[in-house]
Amino acid sequence: MKITLFKKFAKYALLRAVILGVVSIITFLFPKFLSSGMIYLASAYMILAGSLNISYYVTSKDTPKIPINYFNILLTGFMIVGGVFSIIYFPYLVSLLPVFLASLMIIESLVYLVVAKCSQSKFKFFLTLISISIFIGSNVLIIFTFGFGGINGLSKIFGSLLLLSFLYELTAYLISKHAYAPATRD
Repeated sequence: MKITLFKKFAKYALLRAVILGVVSIITFLFPKFLSSGMIYLASAYMILAGSLNISYYVTSKDTPKIPINYFNILLTGFMIVGGVFSIIYFPYLVSLLPVFLASLMIIESLVYLVVAKCSQSKFKFFLTLISISIFIGSNVLIIFTFGFGGINGLSKIFGSLLLLSFLYELTAYLISKHAYAPATRD
């Protein structure tokens, strides 16, 4: 079960890594992007990730039909609905941007922690360390933004968290490709 969860997560990790890397660079270069387009982008990401998760569940033959997987589909459906509502209620979310972004990163860090615990790799500690760093950084994001304010500080902290997420996703993808690659004969 642990290996299946890690393989499922790593299946689209490279796509997520590319998206996170590009958004991180945009966040560093254009801090105003956070107040204009980030909610739309995060919403699209939630809808895309949810859709990929459902498509994996429907098309995968090795996914067991157990209650936890049905619960996962339910949560994925909530993620898609949350993405749609985030687009609809964009004007209201802009005023709560630090809380919105930090909440997304906290949820992501917890998912990363679960996936790291399911890894059978020697990089398990590294993945765990990155997920804990993202969790701590997400809390710093809220404290710093409300304590000191400023879109520039928010963009630097959030951009750094996105870079950590990029590193995590890329590492998970590389572990998956190395660990589950077919053996070659010399």
